[in-house]
Amino acid sequence: MRSFNIFIFSILFCCNVYGYSREWALKGGVGLANNLVDSLFDKDDYFLGAGFNTQYGYRYNKWEFNFTSYIFLGSIDTIRVNANSSEIEGKGFYRRASFGPIAKYITDWKYKKNWRYYFFGGPIWSLQTVKFDEFQVISGTFKKDYKLTYKSKGFVIGLGIEEQLPYKEMHAVFIEILYTYLKAYKISVVDATDFAEVETLSTERTGQRILDQVIMINMGLTIF
Repeated sequence: MRSFNIFIFSILFCCNVYGYSREWALKGGVGLANNLVDSLFDKDDYFLGAGFNTQYGYRYNKWEFNFTSYIFLGSIDTIRVNANSSEIEGKGFYRRASFGPIAKYITDWKYKKNWRYYFFGGPIWSLQTVKFDEFQVISGTFKKDYKLTYKSKGFVIGLGIEEQLPYKEMHAVFIEILYTYLKAYKISVVDATDFAEVETLSTERTGQRILDQVIMINMGLTIF
């Protein structure tokens, strides 16, 4: 049986296949990102961070359709916003969780024998949280135990390269670079004084400019 599997494996790769097909798979990886936040502050804030991602979906020949999540953690130097009838400027810990359906197309372009380039993209929704270490209240009221959260929507596009193996259990590796654009549409102030009972103090539609742009490099593998 082992010799037969090796024989089939050789035939598949000689025939220039695109790896496994018509199967569900879970992938995961880690990444580094350069994040830009454009807010009411006079100057855009660029900062580095790290994160991880998961992809669960179905592959059909050259196409994959995944539900994808990206988690990013970093430290923002300056953000300025209006929320809860207050204007706040400060810096602190930044977290972003993004989710969306992503379509991926595997091309005929090869890097090496079993590696192929792919393109991907799709809509994305995100929740960003800022916990201020230092802040200045320009107007209104804002306390040190408050957190700022805002919801955004936008899109992600990217280019990657992935091993094309006949079985997902062989844990194919992928490397990709992506660009994400997000625009805030709802902003909230949360009281986190008591971690057991976090209270949302206000939620409102935002007419102000809060934009996130991200360039991220991910590396991962097929888990199962």
